[in-house]
Amino acid sequence: MKRLKIIPAILIILLLSGCMGTEPNDVAYVVAMGFDAGENDNYKITIQFAKPTQISGGASEEGGKGERIVDNITIEAPNIYSGINIANNIVSKKFSLSHAKLMVFSKEVAENGLDDIIETLARSYEIRPDMYLAVAPDGSEEYLSEVKPMLELNPAKYYQLTYEKKGGTGIPKSVTQDFYFCKSSLYRDAVLPIAGTMKTDSSSGGSGSGSESGEGGSSEESMGGMEEGGGSGGSSGESTQELQKSIDEGSEEQKSVPINEDKFEYKIKNYSAGEVAIEKENKSEAMGMALFKNNKLVGLMGGIDSEIYNILSGNYEYGYISFYSEKSPDVPVTVRLEQRKMPRISVDTKKKKIEIKLYLESDLYSLPANYITENDIEYFESNSKQYIENMCMKFLDTTINEYNVDVLGFANKAKKSFLTYSEFSEHYQNENFSDYEINVDAEFNVRHSGLIMREDSIRGIDF
Repeated sequence: MKRLKIIPAILIILLLSGCMGTEPNDVAYVVAMGFDAGENDNYKITIQFAKPTQISGGASEEGGKGERIVDNITIEAPNIYSGINIANNIVSKKFSLSHAKLMVFSKEVAENGLDDIIETLARSYEIRPDMYLAVAPDGSEEYLSEVKPMLELNPAKYYQLTYEKKGGTGIPKSVTQDFYFCKSSLYRDAVLPIAGTMKTDSSSGGSGSGSESGEGGSSEESMGGMEEGGGSGGSSGESTQELQKSIDEGSEEQKSVPINEDKFEYKIKNYSAGEVAIEKENKSEAMGMALFKNNKLVGLMGGIDSEIYNILSGNYEYGYISFYSEKSPDVPVTVRLEQRKMPRISVDTKKKKIEIKLYLESDLYSLPANYITENDIEYFESNSKQYIENMCMKFLDTTINEYNVDVLGFANKAKKSFLTYSEFSEHYQNENFSDYEINVDAEFNVRHSGLIMREDSIRGIDF
């Protein structure tokens, strides 16, 4: 009897006596991956991993005195894990995808379809379902080579904050599980944020100098193992004056972005990632949205379109919006716009009619000098309501009629009209909503107007 009691105790001691598995110091944690078109139907896979010596070891909050906290290696392989397997033979540590936060696809790869990549992500026990996805029209390798976090010490946190910003941002939020659901169902089409690289006319900018690691980063030294500031991203010694000069000159692509003449986001350029001319060393940007039909890219839209999408889909929390003012055409009125509650969408399959109700409210933040009466505010509310409705209708016309996508999930709202799923799928297999009548009704109120005057109190006053 005593012997039987001793055996479990011995087993417990043996199990707790040592560590089993891989030591954390033996692992290289991947934070992002990029996919570009390679040769022989392979992918050119860029693996971005964290540099522990820069994240820890007394580095400052600015990321180790301006040095890169991530590094890249690029190889060619037919799929994700083949690439990881090859990369494991190049570096001393073993790559782990358990902390990967972002996967970026080039435009060419996205247009050819992401089915095989998404299926691999769905089957992997290592990759989390909330990993962010994005499309880089100029190439994923170029985008990842220009990522230089300035405010975040943790690169995974940098991507999380970039692609999951609170408020009315110019990108849609999309993670792996959302894309997999959209591509596998008839309920809605997927959207992804656009990732890009700021263009400059200076010879020192861009990603041309981003390949210090050679053709594919084929040695550990080329990935920063021998150089403290090594890595793939432009000259870190570029002066502020040179950077500002390149921004002032601007690229042709930046200059060609037209000023928005619509009365929602009036005088704001409808930028996509890579077109925003601002002063920063980190040339990577995220702005705009990519539209998918099933698993293939069909179109790109700008940051203002993304704001409208977030409003219509209920993902808009708050943001600063500029509206056209008939009383002061040259000076927009800026408000802090909030979504009071989720939009209500109803689809009538018999009458072929879609009704969308929006619930928005705002605080006045920037007013022309002559906006001082109650009547002005009421007039502004009425006009802004119309401007929002017009922009929503323009967005829906583009997505439905031009790109033939259902990004708001109208089909999901319509399925309740069918008795069985087979009846629903048969009806919507090849149908879009272009022949539906769509109405958008925006409830828009100014909640806080600040100091204003009654109309009758200013009669006789000469301004």
